[in-house]
Amino acid sequence: MENIIKIPSQQSSFNGTNNLVDIIIPGNSGVYDLSEMYITIDTRLNVTTVAAAGDRGPQGAGYVEAEDAVQNVLMGISHGPGSIYDKTACPVEILVRNCSLMSQSRGKVEDVRRSDRLRATMKSYLQDLDDVQSAALTGFTSGAAKTTPFAFGVNAELFGEGTVLSKRETHEIRIYLRDIFEIAKTDAWDSAVYGNTHIHLELNLSDIFLRQDLGDTLDAAQGGQAWTKIYNNPYNAAPLGAGEPTVIYSKSDPVVYDVGGGGGPNLPANSVQTTVTMSAVYQSLEDSPFWVGQILTLTALVSATSQGGSGATTVPAIAAKKWAVVKGITYSPITKKITLDFGATISTVTAVTNGGAAGYQQEMIVTGWDADIAASTIEYDTIELTAIRRTDMDSGPKQIQYNQWMVQSDQWSSATTLNRSYFLPPRTSTAVIVLPCLDANGSKFLGSQRLSSYRFTVNGESVTNRAVNYMPQAALAPATSNAKAEAGSALHYDMISNSMMNMGVRYSSLQECVYDQSITDVNTPPTENAGLIGYANLGACPRKRSYMLALPIPESDGQTQLTVELEGHFVAGTGALELYSYVTSAI
Repeated sequence: MENIIKIPSQQSSFNGTNNLVDIIIPGNSGVYDLSEMYITIDTRLNVTTVAAAGDRGPQGAGYVEAEDAVQNVLMGISHGPGSIYDKTACPVEILVRNCSLMSQSRGKVEDVRRSDRLRATMKSYLQDLDDVQSAALTGFTSGAAKTTPFAFGVNAELFGEGTVLSKRETHEIRIYLRDIFEIAKTDAWDSAVYGNTHIHLELNLSDIFLRQDLGDTLDAAQGGQAWTKIYNNPYNAAPLGAGEPTVIYSKSDPVVYDVGGGGGPNLPANSVQTTVTMSAVYQSLEDSPFWVGQILTLTALVSATSQGGSGATTVPAIAAKKWAVVKGITYSPITKKITLDFGATISTVTAVTNGGAAGYQQEMIVTGWDADIAASTIEYDTIELTAIRRTDMDSGPKQIQYNQWMVQSDQWSSATTLNRSYFLPPRTSTAVIVLPCLDANGSKFLGSQRLSSYRFTVNGESVTNRAVNYMPQAALAPATSNAKAEAGSALHYDMISNSMMNMGVRYSSLQECVYDQSITDVNTPPTENAGLIGYANLGACPRKRSYMLALPIPESDGQTQLTVELEGHFVAGTGALELYSYVTSAI
């Protein structure tokens, strides 16, 4: 049995500048299960929709106003100026830059500087792709898509079928205490023993930004690249097999006028078009990039099969885009196609005199509409602690043995090597090194330096009889197109595995990466590029490197000398290193 208690932060206003959080668990208030307690951050997106009235055709009955449209706006975190990591799905622990936990009666329990670099990088080993996608439900960045080139944000409820209008909602971000404090793995924290427990966080709110997926513009901020991709239908026997055409997401079925090569009426009955049937055959509506209340860009095109005849038509020019808001969506279980109803006139054909043998055929190119990202904002309504108080215990242990992380930060200027010694605190059992990268091809939060090899020496003795290889030489330079997604070695993973076991942690993945929120290419990943195996560049690979170096340390009552030797391709003057010592403690 347990009681759930909400404890608000002592601060009430939060933004990029006001990023400090202080929460106090009162003393003499019971025994708490720290392992199930979490910080909640309630977020709200204020999205500005830009819609010029002159670009919309005449409205029909029940059309949806532009101000009621809902766009797919996502939260992300900036990994550095122009970083290729900005579109990745990162763990929520990346939001906590520094954190500390103090006991009124026992003093400092934990104080972790650059917790974001440690926890976010280590999470790459604790989650596989399915875990990343599941974590998006309570995280702040959407999980990586599996079979679609787009990701859906968590701050909106989107309906992909019917007539119920989608709506924007608040989203609760959860940060579990056990994911930022080692002491929080205990399930019996007696507030009568430890007095007031003060939790202090410094958040990376200034690095959070908004971006759009499924917009119109092809840049990274608006994310319109998905519309040019081919729907990856896993049921196709071949690229054009099983009668299911391989088409891009934005293409509609043609509407045929004047069938019979000039023998039909000049003014067809269906000359006014209010609906569009898309060409893609969807085996599941979950693959669809459309939802009710979505504002879309519409461009009318004359099919190439219609060019045999001559005639007079009134349709938008290719460059003249119209916009409309989706009023309803229907899905045919027979054709497996989606029909979008706009409740508005999106195209009018006023005259067709000769459409050729196949008739006059008009297609629509349907893409998203750009939100005004620059004018859109994030609000943090509340930050509070959800505390779990146990009712099955009157008192807890008077002393708790636990581990904590102690941090040393360093910088270097060499572009190719590092050779330095550090002293680890007494009772260190494991050492972890994170190497953030401060250029556009790396992340200032994640281990992402282009490291070729490394070697460790403990108290003057080499840990291995050779350098540990990590990244092939061909992958070091960003301009090289070979082996962009390849790294690691058997010896490297052996050291990672031994270190995890030493910490009592089970790892789920050795991919050592974070995944793009939006998959850049849903088709078969490239096996050949200009004669070389791999992706064209670092940014094109949907998996971005996120790794750590680790080694078990013989535990002693004195300091341990650790010598670190690194070789790689480093941006001169920007080398950064975080050395974390896993120290046995008691309180």
